[in-house]
Amino acid sequence: GIDVERMDAVAPADRTALALRAEDRVILWAGRLDPIKGVDVLLRAMALLRKTEPRVVLLLAGDGPIRTELQRQAIALGLGESVRFLGMRKDVAALMKCCDVFAFPSRTEGLPNALLEAMACRCAIETTDAPGCRDLIEHQRTGLVVAPNDEASLASAVARLLSDKSLASALGQEARLAVTSSWHFARMLDEYAAAYAE
Repeated sequence: GIDVERMDAVAPADRTALALRAEDRVILWAGRLDPIKGVDVLLRAMALLRKTEPRVVLLLAGDGPIRTELQRQAIALGLGESVRFLGMRKDVAALMKCCDVFAFPSRTEGLPNALLEAMACRCAIETTDAPGCRDLIEHQRTGLVVAPNDEASLASAVARLLSDKSLASALGQEARLAVTSSWHFARMLDEYAAAYAE
């Protein structure tokens, strides 16, 4: 469950402190740098995106066992400063509130807190039709959903969210409504209490 009111109290991160320019289009990913998270696919999608969106910047918030491998991949793809490895952060909700798209291309998940938090922050979400992700995000209602391991579809979905602000805003609002009604922390507590009582 998510403490929605606590997320509401978080202010957006200062983009200038992140060395972002006003014209940058910001994609955020947050989590553990692990093969199941699909960050390698996201980097390949970034290489495709930059052909039509030269101002796009990818922020990766988190750390993990394949960080060095992903950094090498980013260099090999010629992504340079358009990909920023931020390491472990305690201000992920603030980052979510200043990004244009939250991308979450996992190959599999349990029930990802990062997606729940992005929904609470009204992010325009792109994720995959993978266990865990598809349990939270409904395609074209609360986000855009593509097949795992498909960088072309991922890049296309992100480009759509970047180009269609009304769609991005509508999906973010619906995601917020969904997390508030179905995944609120208070509801989780009530349901646990009911299960124990039973």
